[in-house]
Order: sequence, then structure tokens, then C-alpha cells
Amino acid sequence: MRKYVEWAFSDEQPGGDVRFGEPLVDGDRAAVEWWAAVTANEEPQTLAGVSLLRFDEEGLVAEQHDVWGSEPGHREPHAAFGR
Repeated sequence: MRKYVEWAFSDEQPGGDVRFGEPLVDGDRAAVEWWAAVTANEEPQTLAGVSLLRFDEEGLVAEQHDVWGSEPGHREPHAAFGR
């Protein structure tokens, strides 16, 4: 996992704007919307997505699935973000 995270974020520069919506929780599962305006390879970009999570008995993430998209430039999140 560490190698993946290092690879996935290796081209991003510090100082991004990252936001999370209010999680929706049902038993041991949760879904959370997220949005980020970052600079990668000296190019501004915006990423937005949803993470689907399942937690184990200790409250740790046992499964995670993400759906996301990106586009060039820094954009603000949509008007209903996080609700």
C-alpha cells in the first residue's frame, strides 16, 4: 500500500485544497464524497469522487472502493457538495 500511495502522489505539489462531504453511514459501511484542487506536474487540476468503505470489528477500513474523475484547472466544488 505504501508504494502505491507514494507513486499515486509523487507528482503532486504541497498546498492543495482538499475537502470531504458529510459521510453517509449504514452499519459497517460508509460513503463519502471528496473534492481536491491540486497541482501535479506543475499543472493545476481538480479531482472529485466518492469513496465506499467497509469497516471491520475494530473500526478499521477492511474494504475501500473509489470512483473519481479529473479535469484540468482548479474548480470549486458543485453547489450541493457535502450535503
